[in-house]
Amino acid sequence: MRLSEFQRRFQAAILDPNTRVSDAALGMKTRPGAPPRHRLAIHHSHFWTRMTGFVRSSHRRLARYLGAREFSELVKAYIVAHPPGAGNASAVPELLAAFLASEPPWRDIPVLAHLAHYDWHWAIAASGAEDSALEPALLAGIAPTEHVRLNKRAIAVQTWYRFHELDLTGLPRSTPPDATQTFLLLHTRSASDRAREIEHREYLALGLLARGTPIGGLADRLRELGHDAGAVLASWALDELLVVTEPGGVR
Repeated sequence: MRLSEFQRRFQAAILDPNTRVSDAALGMKTRPGAPPRHRLAIHHSHFWTRMTGFVRSSHRRLARYLGAREFSELVKAYIVAHPPGAGNASAVPELLAAFLASEPPWRDIPVLAHLAHYDWHWAIAASGAEDSALEPALLAGIAPTEHVRLNKRAIAVQTWYRFHELDLTGLPRSTPPDATQTFLLLHTRSASDRAREIEHREYLALGLLARGTPIGGLADRLRELGHDAGAVLASWALDELLVVTEPGGVR
């Protein structure tokens, strides 16, 4: 068997969560008396354990809500539909919310896709590098042309369920989405995780901050949205949300 053919068949066997291919069928050498899938089983088990771990690490609430068995079945179906590439393994679970929203039987239970969406945004905030936030006392010394951005340990998210207030252990799967959206600021700090409910206009302003912007332009946008720009910026600095992105940003 050519190497390319072996690699293709081996990958197919690994990606099949219920594979029945034997070591011999793949051309793998085995010792006398060994189980038919001894060597393949090792690789197969390692792969699926890692995939389940990757998805669970960024969807802990969803994993608890579904339970171990159902979550495992979900991971298998998801990975078969979205096999990992050669890129960053931490990005493997990125499309889980979209998968839940479109694939039966999960698409008929909207709370699952929304919970995955909420979980994923918490995971993004938790994976952000520790930033040196602008000290509130230095805010007044920032030149209007200096660029600021949102702390990488924070992210704004919109959701149709108030997961930050809900007890998931007693939440029926038939629970429908809310009639109106809720906007949240998720902030992962060393001491605790915090979800703060925000207005739509602050959500829009945080979107601008997340992309990075001159602080003078950010203040103008805040005023356009009806905010007291000085009060909002002071509040963001106090919450360790503002990060100066260029050297010399403080006079």
